Amino acid sequence: MSDRQKGVIGALKMYWPKASVRFCARHIYANFSTKYSGQKMRKLFWKASKTGDKYEFKKSLQDIGSIHPQAMAYLAAIEPCHWSRHAFDNSIKCDHVTNNMTEAFNNMLKDFRARTYLGLMEYIRRMVMSRFQLRKEECSKWGNGIPPTVNKKIKENSVECRILRTLHSGQGKYEMLGMNRAYTANLNDKTCECGQMQVSGVPCCHALAGIRHHFGVNGSQCTLEEYIDPALSNAAYLRTYDCMIRPIPDLCVWGDHVGAPIQPPPLKRKPGRPKLLRKRESTEKPKAARSGSVVCGKCRLPGHNSRTCKAEGSSVETKKTSKKNPVVTEDESAASSSKSSKKRQRLQ
Repeated sequence: MSDRQKGVIGALKMYWPKASVRFCARHIYANFSTKYSGQKMRKLFWKASKTGDKYEFKKSLQDIGSIHPQAMAYLAAIEPCHWSRHAFDNSIKCDHVTNNMTEAFNNMLKDFRARTYLGLMEYIRRMVMSRFQLRKEECSKWGNGIPPTVNKKIKENSVECRILRTLHSGQGKYEMLGMNRAYTANLNDKTCECGQMQVSGVPCCHALAGIRHHFGVNGSQCTLEEYIDPALSNAAYLRTYDCMIRPIPDLCVWGDHVGAPIQPPPLKRKPGRPKLLRKRESTEKPKAARSGSVVCGKCRLPGHNSRTCKAEGSSVETKKTSKKNPVVTEDESAASSSKSSKKRQRLQ
């Protein structure tokens, strides 16, 4: 999964020419929206990116072309195998169209990105080492059932399959009639016309409707495991985290470097203050500002502070002045003077 930064595409072709490369759809839309914006254009773009059906993909592009012909040409210039699910390699069993996992990993580095290369690599090693062990312990508790993430997807798809009308034609082949169109599914081949089952490896809503018809609504999870790709099983998850990243002694006990010392590249400081935060795209939501209104400390009214307050008198000032210079009546002054005179007589 690539964000198509400078040099990335060329390096992938040079060092991994046979790799299945995907482009982050969010970054594609960020560049696309600078020329062709609009809420309707946005919905059609993501529909074309997330659909596993070739017909729906072409229809979405045609709808985009009806709004702006050049927008359709812009997307047609990018190979669908890089950003649309319907053209992904079905052997990978991953339906991600964005690089959110990479961005999440990058966000975990936090302040360590400003450290030296060696300090950053040591932090990544320790983080991955502990995370692998935690994942391994979690996977061992699952037993032989369906993994929680896969089970969650199945529950979401099972809600949608309730409105489908199932027609069985024999040999594991079904036709599902929905609200807008019909889809065909083959349970023996684990394929569906919508394409979601082939890409993700998890039965889609149409396949689940056929499975329910074949095994009954109260079918056990052992029945569903037959239609889930082996790459998404508990055993596959355990094999993923089976490897161990061994701990390394501290840097102070490492041996001396043999050979010429490695020098860092020459540092050329750019003018201005160094930027730590990444640049946000035009389509991204800005960082949430502080909520609430400002209340004046003098007049207690919202919308301004005590410095810009234009009120003549205020409750706070009167309270402060009353403590410093209290107002004394004639009766209170006479009583206080009599008390003081009595104290003088006693002392004498």
